[in-house]
Amino acid sequence: MAQSKKVDFFMRSIKESHDKMVNSLNTLSNALVSGDIGDKRNAAQASLESVMTLMSFMSKNDRPSWLTTLHAQLTTFSAGVTNNNSGVLVRFFFTRYIEIRDHQWVIEEEDDLALDFDSLFEKYKAEQKLPELFDDIIKALEDIYSSGAISGRAMSDELERVIATIKLSKNGSHSSVNKCWQFMIDFIKEYLWAELSRLPMVGSAFEALEKALRAANIGMTNIEAAINNDVDSVVSTSNRALGFEKKCKELTYSRNGTDKPFLPELKTINLIA
Repeated sequence: MAQSKKVDFFMRSIKESHDKMVNSLNTLSNALVSGDIGDKRNAAQASLESVMTLMSFMSKNDRPSWLTTLHAQLTTFSAGVTNNNSGVLVRFFFTRYIEIRDHQWVIEEEDDLALDFDSLFEKYKAEQKLPELFDDIIKALEDIYSSGAISGRAMSDELERVIATIKLSKNGSHSSVNKCWQFMIDFIKEYLWAELSRLPMVGSAFEALEKALRAANIGMTNIEAAINNDVDSVVSTSNRALGFEKKCKELTYSRNGTDKPFLPELKTINLIA
């Protein structure tokens, strides 16, 4: 598969950073055999900065072993530059320089590089057991529906529609689940909660519904936070490659594009038994 432009960009960035690091190491090697402590210190600091720049392009697990070892060696050396400890670094360069200079970089192809939001959602949805949390909401709503407490045909039909929608969407995509959540919360907040507050039914039905809604809301919130953290990690890496600082605020959304729909403030209503 041909690499995407984004892959090509990262490959060029890594190679350029690698070349700069090798050049800085060449300068450091020359400084190490001289007797000027100032030259050694400056060259070591420049090499350490170039190594840290290269490391910033990749995760810890993706860094070759020589890069991690080189970072440790330079960190130790830079903390106390002397003529005596120069020999340790000289021996390291002697044994590892060719490996460092000739390292061939491989980056993921486009399918691996792309952000797959649905896959991220499926991962965190399973971790939070979101379908099971939605099942608890379905059961609470079905108990209310089957109790016969709601006598109005329009309200009863709409409640039945909401239950069917949750059942259909609870195992759906990121977009499907979020739209279902918005639809459900709008109905409960604007219609059902007010209707139930006027009905002489057992208060435990309210408590069960509210408990299920709050648990699902926590699950939804945790999923969005986890996805945002993953995306933020990728954006931060891209910004370092581009030389930008991250200045964007966290994006949220809703039907009107302004904010993510969260659970309204619900309060269990004391009812006449």
